[in-house]
Amino acid sequence: MENALSIMFEFLFFNFYCSYAEYGTMLEIRDWILLDSGCSILTTVGVRRFHVLTRGERDGYDTAKVEYFRDQPIHIDMLPGEMYKRTLI
Repeated sequence: MENALSIMFEFLFFNFYCSYAEYGTMLEIRDWILLDSGCSILTTVGVRRFHVLTRGERDGYDTAKVEYFRDQPIHIDMLPGEMYKRTLI
């Protein structure tokens, strides 16, 4: 049964020269553990890739306008053996 609620966020690597990277990934949170310290451990899956078009800031948070890539699906027969095994997990 599918979850009725899907929690997603966009992820960018930090770049010392321009605050964050030019490309990123939309992640879907599949599971999480909340630690006593208030920290969380997340299990995520990459859903969509994107390119940052413009950068900004709002209320102290970095913001960006992004353009999503239209990736072409790869047929399962085209995946190398080890990568195919990982898709079964």
